[in-house]
Amino acid sequence: MLMGLDYSVSRRQILLLLGAGLRITSAQTTSRIPKVDLFPAFFQLWQEPDVVSPTSRAGRFLRSVVQPNAELYDAFTGPISLERATRYIERVEPLLPAIRTLHRRVDSGFDTEIAHLQKLLPDLTWRGTLIFMPNLFGFDAGGGPLNGKDILIFGLDTIARNDGPEADLAVMTSHEVFHHYHASFHPDWKSQQRGVDAPLYELVWKEGLATYASQQLNPTTRLSTIFNDPALAPSCEANVPALASRLLKNLDSTDKELMMECERPRALVGCATPSRLLLRVAICDRTGQNPHASAASGFPGRTGADSVDPMVGATRVKWRMLPNRLYRPFAFVSIQWWCRRVKRPL
Repeated sequence: MLMGLDYSVSRRQILLLLGAGLRITSAQTTSRIPKVDLFPAFFQLWQEPDVVSPTSRAGRFLRSVVQPNAELYDAFTGPISLERATRYIERVEPLLPAIRTLHRRVDSGFDTEIAHLQKLLPDLTWRGTLIFMPNLFGFDAGGGPLNGKDILIFGLDTIARNDGPEADLAVMTSHEVFHHYHASFHPDWKSQQRGVDAPLYELVWKEGLATYASQQLNPTTRLSTIFNDPALAPSCEANVPALASRLLKNLDSTDKELMMECERPRALVGCATPSRLLLRVAICDRTGQNPHASAASGFPGRTGADSVDPMVGATRVKWRMLPNRLYRPFAFVSIQWWCRRVKRPL
């Protein structure tokens, strides 16, 4: 003990400090992620008696949904003219029942899903904002920074169109939240822009590891659901030499067009989707998937016939969290190994 200073603490003080700590921990555990939900205003468009034509409904959509959230739409959908909005309203109307079903599911299940992910990844500290928005069929889920804050967007209209009302939201959530978790270990990524200075090998690992994580953290889900395309795995295997060659030749590329091509769900001639390609590398020893998906009502349950423990899966994912300098050589080696694994040499 330092001279002149008394560090003794009474038993009562210790209990008070422990109690305060427990209260703080409890508050953090039960805190809910902030949400912005644009769908109540969107659904209201079909409840207003004076709005009867697609054009008038599109105009109301722009005034009541888009314009109050102009920065969000500018950043993630681009400019929306009345003509574009009208075409969208015509296409989205038949999907309203599916969108309403999805909306009920995410509203009740997202916090539970986040709590599950935080249990598997205790150092997950994402504190962004969750946004449910009609994004004009731009993407199912994704996000990024907006005005200095991280946001995660669920485009329920796009999910309804692509996957229907029983879409596996747990897989989607795991994938997107894992992106934020992964990026927290690489703060230098915040200054990068895809298609400007982010190399392709980083995209391979970012998307590939997020896809791998969604499989490991949801081990009873079908592989076709993880891929979000039942035909993608067999199509990749049928085109291994071309896909691998294209990736290996362009690992250092930052070309915007190449990045966009690599993100298309089925770029069968070219580099395919690197996330799915790397997933084949990462789980080639796990291709025998449980043929039955988890329960479709709400977020899938955590009990199933599959013997793989998601906690073990979380450990496997962390083993692949590499230092930045290793992503390129590991991407190179993994692609070469994948070719040998499926017996299709370059």
